[in-house]
Amino acid sequence: MKKSVAYNQFPQVVAQDNRFWLFNPILKKRYENRPEERVRLRWVEYLLLQTSWKKNRIGFETPVRLRQSKNTLRADLVLYADNMKPNILIECKSNSVKLSHSSAEQAARYNSEVNADYLVLTNGVEDYWFEKTGEKIGQTTNVLNQITSFTEIEKDVDYWYRRGFCSSQPNSELNNWLIQALNFFWSDEMGGKRKYLDFQTTVLPVPMNQFYKLFEIDSDQRLAITFIGTDSSDTLIIGVLNETGINKGICCVNLDQLQSKQQNAVTVISGDEKRSFSAGRNHGLNISDFQPDQIKNLPKTIMKFFD
Repeated sequence: MKKSVAYNQFPQVVAQDNRFWLFNPILKKRYENRPEERVRLRWVEYLLLQTSWKKNRIGFETPVRLRQSKNTLRADLVLYADNMKPNILIECKSNSVKLSHSSAEQAARYNSEVNADYLVLTNGVEDYWFEKTGEKIGQTTNVLNQITSFTEIEKDVDYWYRRGFCSSQPNSELNNWLIQALNFFWSDEMGGKRKYLDFQTTVLPVPMNQFYKLFEIDSDQRLAITFIGTDSSDTLIIGVLNETGINKGICCVNLDQLQSKQQNAVTVISGDEKRSFSAGRNHGLNISDFQPDQIKNLPKTIMKFFD
């Protein structure tokens, strides 16, 4: 078991009907934003951006007819060698599912029909790798030579926009700050637990179903923070305050308005109350000069807005 190679990738999305839908960049299709699909498309992003694997050798939902089953099942991803022989079978689980022996057995049953040389069992957080030798399948770690991996790409504004974390055309000053802020926010150095929150509705001008980082404020309070933007919106920092398991409030910081020093750049919604105000001088977000501490202190900054 090891940290997933796709851990630092995010799936592409499209905003429609007040939600983010998943977008497959190879098939050019939109999908419902379901847990297993998110993991599968994070792996697709890894393959496209960090490896030399060819698009036409990535198979989706390959039909699998098991001998003991009357139904035709589908393998999540199959990577084919140059001769189109199945090389790697990838079985994707929700990131909330703990990978287990039974999950590995399911992947092995699929592979009895696919007959790939290697198997990957993944939940987007951890990967288990297996190698097929004759009729036996055993866990292995010596598999990365099957995929030519590159250094992780430098993620620019276009990368973050296509994944729903910023608007399509931030102004140039905000653009430079935003690239650094987003890359730092989603790094391990920032801390916080990464989690996808599937908000079904939104009270903001943007969808709210997105990846967040969770921070523990005290024994009763948790704060979820993310960046969100679309074609038709500015770039926002969203904070969702949870107390004893119940969401109590939402804070929205409009970065475009903050950068241009507009009034009402911050909106706080709590119950039926909605108030907007200027961030003031001590908000800690200096858009013209990025400093990592600005992002490290985001939980404290947003909690001040709730006061």
